[in-house]
Amino acid sequence: MVEKDLILEGDLLFFYVEDKYPTNDIPGHVGIYIGQQQMIHCLPSPSKVILTSIEKPHWIKKYLFARRILINTNDMSVADSSNNTVCLLR
Repeated sequence: MVEKDLILEGDLLFFYVEDKYPTNDIPGHVGIYIGQQQMIHCLPSPSKVILTSIEKPHWIKKYLFARRILINTNDMSVADSSNNTVCLLR
């Protein structure tokens, strides 16, 4: 996981959605951090992609964690998982 104060552009931000799952520690919504405390994400109804501040009380309350996707362009080996990042292989 990525600490909230260390998120970078492109990191995935995970949020819970009330009453979607039996517990609020299961992500039900994801946004992509684009810098300057902003994320892009899709609203289900009406279905559209929007830009939102992650500093809005709604998102602060529902924030769970962030993940960084790393792309290994040198080879097909899996990155060290000790830092809990996801590695996409080409």
